[in-house]
Formats: sequence, C-alpha cells, structure tokens
Amino acid sequence: MSILSSIVEFRVKKENINVPIVTHEDEKLLSNLEIEVAHMLKQMSGKEKSISQAEKKLADQYGDYTRFMGIFVRKLRDLSKQLEILSREDRSGITKDEVEDNKGYVRHLDNAIDLKEKYCDKLKDLAIQKKSLLEKRVEYADIMIEIARIRKHVVDAGLKIEAAKNKMVAAEKIASTESKLKDLEREYNRKKKDLVKKSEQLEKERDEVNAMWEQLKNVTKAME
Repeated sequence: MSILSSIVEFRVKKENINVPIVTHEDEKLLSNLEIEVAHMLKQMSGKEKSISQAEKKLADQYGDYTRFMGIFVRKLRDLSKQLEILSREDRSGITKDEVEDNKGYVRHLDNAIDLKEKYCDKLKDLAIQKKSLLEKRVEYADIMIEIARIRKHVVDAGLKIEAAKNKMVAAEKIASTESKLKDLEREYNRKKKDLVKKSEQLEKERDEVNAMWEQLKNVTKAME
C-alpha cells in the first residue's frame, strides 16, 4: 500500500460508532508533531550530553585525587618503615601496635585507591558509551524529521494531482507530478527502513549503556 492511499478521506459506521474522517490536514499535523518531537529529542540529547561531560569531568577529578592519594600512601610507607626501625629501640617510645596500626592504614588506603581507580575507569567508560548513544539518538531524530517532511510533500503532491484531475487537466500534464509522487513514496519507504535500522542500533547502544551503569553501580557498592 502506498503512502498516498493512507491519506484518503473515509468514514466507517459500525455498531453505531462513527470513525472520524482522516484528512490531509491530519497527515500534516502528524508531520508537524513528529518534527517537534524529533527536535525535542535532539534538545534532550544535548542536555544529557552536558550531564555526560560533567560525569567525565568528575572522573578526571577522581583521577587527580587518586593519584595524589598514591603519593600520600608512598609517603606513609616511608613513615611506616621509619616507625618500624625506631620501634626496635625502647627509648623511642614507638610501640609495635603503632607500627601495625600504620601498616593497617596503608593497606586500607591501598584498597581505597584500587576501588577509586575502578570507579574512575567505569565512569569514563560510561561517559564514552553515552556519547555514542546520544550521537545515534540525534541521527534517529534527523531521520524522523526527514520522514515527516517527505510526508508533507507527499500530501501536497497528492492534493495537487487531485485538484488537477478535478479540473480535467490532461493526463500528460499530471504525469510529472505523479512521477514526483512515486519518487517521494520510494524515498519515504527507504527512510522508514533507515529509521528501523537506526532504532535497532539505538537499542544495542542502550543495552551497552545499561551494562555500564550496572558495572558502575557494583563498584560504587564496593566503595561503601
């Protein structure tokens, strides 16, 4: 069935229920709404991109903090060695418990650094994966807009042909518009297929982002 056949006006009565007439204006309204939704989808993707950039910045800050923690732990190890040396002398006033407490603190910080590094990596991975998802979403919205605009052109071409036939215009003069209409319908069908493919790509990207969120959640839980 061609797209033109989907915009023919009709009325059906069954069991005293009236089905509203579908008009050309309904098709144009649908196109306008699709375009609005697509633009809002792009705007939403832009806002989410800003959030993703903030997450990437947070990951960089965690990276800086973790690197400084590493320097701090190395200094603590130096301190621990010196405490151990002095603890061998009774006069130093350094007890074995103090030495062990310091070593325990170093082990605790080593574990904390390891978890923060994993958190930082997962946060960066998430930001990268979300960037890919948002790019695909914008591409999806662009195809939506193209389809909506083609729909409008199809409606206009259909109305032009209908008007010409009502005026008894010669068939050869209508042929050009009919040819254009067929080209539009082919382009419409091609874009609809593109939209389906892009939707499938989006679904895969979304699954990968969800997997990244799950990994980040697990690392965050381990940090508690």
